[in-house]
Formats: sequence, structure tokens, C-alpha cells
Amino acid sequence: YTPILRYKNPHFSEAVPTAPGVIPTPTPVIPPTPTTEPLPVFQAPPEPPTPQPSATTVPSQGDRVSDGPIALYEFNEGGGTTVADTSGHGSPLNLVVESPGATTWLPGALRIDSNSIVRSTGPGTKIGDAVTATGELTIEAWLKSSDIDLDGPARIVTLSSNPWNRNFTLGQQSRDFDVRLRTTNTSLNGTRSTATRGDRVEDDLQHVVFTRSSDGKTSIFVDGVRVGSGNAGGDLSNWADDYSLAFGNEMSGDRPWLGELHLVALFNRALTADEVKVNFEAGPGAVAPPEPTSTPVPPPTPSPVPTATAIPEPTATPVPLPTATPVPQPTATPIPVPTATPIPAPTATPTVVPTATPVPVATPTPTPVVPVIRVGDIDAMNQEVRGDWTAHILVTVMDTQGNPVPGVLVTGTWSGTSGTETCTTNVAGTCLVSGDPVAMTVSAIRWTVSSVEHPAMPYKSDLNTDPDGDSDGSTILVSKP
Repeated sequence: YTPILRYKNPHFSEAVPTAPGVIPTPTPVIPPTPTTEPLPVFQAPPEPPTPQPSATTVPSQGDRVSDGPIALYEFNEGGGTTVADTSGHGSPLNLVVESPGATTWLPGALRIDSNSIVRSTGPGTKIGDAVTATGELTIEAWLKSSDIDLDGPARIVTLSSNPWNRNFTLGQQSRDFDVRLRTTNTSLNGTRSTATRGDRVEDDLQHVVFTRSSDGKTSIFVDGVRVGSGNAGGDLSNWADDYSLAFGNEMSGDRPWLGELHLVALFNRALTADEVKVNFEAGPGAVAPPEPTSTPVPPPTPSPVPTATAIPEPTATPVPLPTATPVPQPTATPIPVPTATPIPAPTATPTVVPTATPVPVATPTPTPVVPVIRVGDIDAMNQEVRGDWTAHILVTVMDTQGNPVPGVLVTGTWSGTSGTETCTTNVAGTCLVSGDPVAMTVSAIRWTVSSVEHPAMPYKSDLNTDPDGDSDGSTILVSKP
């Protein structure tokens, strides 16, 4: 039969013929609007830029080169007299602040305010063993000098026993950094040294790194940039195994360095230039730890409110005047002046002037201690300057007891010239003489002490000496770089 009715619902597809009483099940046409409905659901999330914070995070200790530190000092203690070795290599070589009153703890740092020393109580054997095994060394320090005109050189980090014997020393000589390293080709004092040139010491936080590779090549980096190089050939078989590690001074206490130490690390390998740069960019990484201060904040102390229980009047019980019983005046009996008896002037007898007799003990005897002075050490350094080179001489003057003598005028002459150079010793008994530029065609020049003058002490040239043997105490030969 033919359909009698065609029905079309706008929400359904084309109707099909229907039989009487039968309603077809049309397929619904999905309205376009539902597709627009889910869209907002997927448009909200697009915010992946959240990973960006990693670019702005301050470098942490984990960002440092962590392979190989044999001794590490981060100065996170915040107080006390111990500076802990946190390297985890071997037994910790902890250091002791010997003059706490001369130092100040800062967040993540220790400031040395006046002549002091931070040193190990035992020898730095683990350092010597590790370094001599590889023939390589890195000394790394984050520091801030308080005085950019220190000399000596002033000891920043040193493994030594006295001013003339060391395995290594990172020091400050005026406005430059100077590193002495003992090898079979250098002296027992670690000269010749590797030094920066051009006023590299600043009164700001600086990253200073010295490296020595097994082939003898040395470098000094300041704030990630190589600013000094040299050669300390030979090997390290002549290192002493009984020297102590110290910061801020020589073991003798006469080469003080003043300033802040934020980190000191020692490696038994030579960090590469890239690794040095990584550590510079990471920063000292030690200024975050003082979180223990947050722990005291929890004031569980409010619980003490139960002190209200103390209000009970039982305290009234102690009020009873029974205490009046001890009041009895018998105590008046001790008042009697019999104590006046000890007053007798017999004590005047000891005042007897016979004690004057010992005075005659002619103290003038110490007068013979009019000590003489002598040259106790001469060290030489060289420096390349615009195609020429210059020699520098560090002279140490002391008395016969080995004590440094300040205020001494030292005069010397250079070979091949008629001119003289003078300098006056400081409190450490040292002074520096610098020569004029010399052509590179000159392989070496000689410097000789011509006079040593002090207003009160005579000079005895025959007592001159040089413990490290690089001079005879009066004359030293300086070779070109």
C-alpha cells in the first residue's frame, strides 16, 4: 500500500514510510551545538610553561661538580669552634677555630676579623695520600678579602708547618692571588709560585680556583676565568705527611689573612676549565642551611599555663611564724668585736722592705739580649710583562731567636745594573722588592743584599740563611718565566 502520511521531525533524519500504528525509530541528527560544548573543557589546560621555574631557581649544592672532593668545608655551623669536613672522603678532617673572639660566624660563612687561625688538630694525611697518588690537585675557595693590601703572602688555605716548609698554600700577595706548591722541581717552600697579575683581589665575594695536572701545568681561575698559569714540574713524592691544614694563617701565626670564607674544597684531580665554570655559576651554595632556626618557632610552651595550679593557697602554710624561732638574738653574740684581734698589725711585718734585696738582681742581664738581626729567607718570583719580564724578591728579616723583625730597611742590588732597590719589613718581618723590566733575551738576573739596617739592632750578615735552599741568604738567582 501507499503511505497515507509523510512525517518529518526536524530533530530526526528523513522519515521512512510507516505502517498504520507503527512509529519508525528515526536516527537522531547530532546537533552541532554539542560539539561546541566540550571545547571549553579542552581549552583550559594549555599552560605547560610551568617548567620555566627551573630556569630561575638558584643553583643548589647539587649543581656543583661533586666528583672527587677529598676535603670540603661549607661553613654551615653558624657558631662554635668546629669547622666540619663534609666531603665524606675518608675520616673527616675537621678544623678548630683557635681564637673564637677574632672570628664571626655569618650565614654559610666564617669571617676572620683579626689575627687568628682555623686549623686541623692532626696532620692532613688523607689529603697528602690522595694528592700524591694522582699527582693532581685542585684548591677551590669562595672568599671575600677584608684587606686588599695583605702580603706575606697572607695564608688563605695552607697545608704546611711553618713559613718555610709547605706542601701547598693558596695565599694573597697584595692585590693578587699566589699559590705555592712543593714538587721535586720546586723548593720546600713551594717556590716558584703560580700567581695572578693585575690586581685580581677585590673586596667582594670571589671564586678562586688553583689546578695542577699530572704533567705539571698549573692554572689560577678567578670567577670562572683563567687569569694565571705556570708550570710546577716534577712529582709530589717529596710531600711531607705530617703537615696540618689551616685557613687564615700560617702555623707560626705570622702570616694572617683577613676576610670571609664561604666554601673551601680540595680535589685530588685537576678540575677542567668547564668544571671550574660550573662551580662558579653554582655559587657557594652554602647560604641556605640555617633552617634549624625555624624549629624553635613551634611554641609548645603555651602548655605551661597549668602554672595556674600554683595559685593554691598552700603557700600560706609557709607563712606560719615558726620561722620567728630562728630569729632569737643569739646571733648577736657573733657581733662581739673579738674579730678585732686579727687586726693586730703583725701583718705589717711582712711589709718589711727586705724584699728590696731581690731587686738588685741585676735585671740588666737581659740587656745583653741586644739581639742581632739577620736575613732568614729570600724567595724569588718572576712575571712576564708586555714581552719583557720582571723579578720580585721577598725578604724575611728575623732575630737570632727566629722572631720576625719589623721596621728594617733592606737594600739590595741587581746584577748588571748600578741601581739599588730598598724595602722596609712589616710586622711579619717581610718586605718585597721589584726590579725593572728585563728583556726576554736575558735568561736570569741575580739580586744581592747589600745592607740591612735597624735603629736598635745590629746586622750580622754571616748569620744569613735560607731554609728552603734557593739562596744562600744573601744572594738569589732569578730566572725568566
